[in-house]
Amino acid sequence: QKEKANIIFGLVLIVICIFLYQQTLRFPTYYRKVGYGPGFYPKLLIFSIVIFSLVLIIQSLLNLSKGFNKNSNLLVINNFKSLSIVIILFVLYLLLFSSLGFFVDSFLFLAITMIFLNMNFWKSISIALIFSIAIYYIFASLLRVPVPTLVNFL
Repeated sequence: QKEKANIIFGLVLIVICIFLYQQTLRFPTYYRKVGYGPGFYPKLLIFSIVIFSLVLIIQSLLNLSKGFNKNSNLLVINNFKSLSIVIILFVLYLLLFSSLGFFVDSFLFLAITMIFLNMNFWKSISIALIFSIAIYYIFASLLRVPVPTLVNFL
């Protein structure tokens, strides 16, 4: 059951990545004088997600063919209902991104998703907060990419 859910999850992620990749084609990937453009990082992320999704699918297929089902310490989406809810949360994340801004939207998405997947409440909040701050800092300060914030929309 877990392996089938992982295969479905991997396939859904690949389909989402194809859609997202098409959206990034409008962004310049490279500027001659400056270096990497705004399209580089999203394409890199999408490529990485596709690779990890393929690995998940291949591992699940191998485990199904062996009849082997090992338990792991990783967060596992183990049924279709959970997969559906995570996809709905992701769609909500995308829809609310421009109105809530990156930091608030990312924090809520990460925290709610991890709590839903039965991770410890405080650990989920901590990881979501640290990750959201780190990514915001990387984009806004280091890469100087304009990141939507809640203040922009009040």
